[in-house]
Amino acid sequence: MYYFDHFFGAYKNIYLDYDYLHTVDRRDELPVRFTRLSPTGDHDIAETVAPACAEWKSQGFSDEEQEHLKRFLMDNMSALLAEAEESRGKDEHLTEVTFEVTDEELLRILRASYLLGMSPGEFVNMAIRDAIEHFEQNPEQAKELYGRGSEGQNDW
Repeated sequence: MYYFDHFFGAYKNIYLDYDYLHTVDRRDELPVRFTRLSPTGDHDIAETVAPACAEWKSQGFSDEEQEHLKRFLMDNMSALLAEAEESRGKDEHLTEVTFEVTDEELLRILRASYLLGMSPGEFVNMAIRDAIEHFEQNPEQAKELYGRGSEGQNDW
């Protein structure tokens, strides 16, 4: 699952986040995702590229629920695009990093980020930034907490 970096809002237990706004073939494209966390710990998703919303990838939402999501997105499209406009071009300096997490870890990341009112991408970036600051300020304590290497490795 690709973590989006911007949180738009939530309704009940369904969260809407989005990626960076780009222009492709002279058309704006904004990847958006609705995520629902269930009481059992699973998550349902519905994704599309706004503003066209020509194709949807959906898992776990009924047809009726997906129609509601489509209407919600269309009703809020101008506000979403206006907010996303601030992200245009700000991803040019970013490097994509891939890492693996278990399904349980993914759900914990999703739950924590949405409960804090931020996108999963923002949450992960904040956690990484905080861990690095901890390393830099407390190298010995950081080695004890996070270190897995042999003695002499990870000299901060």
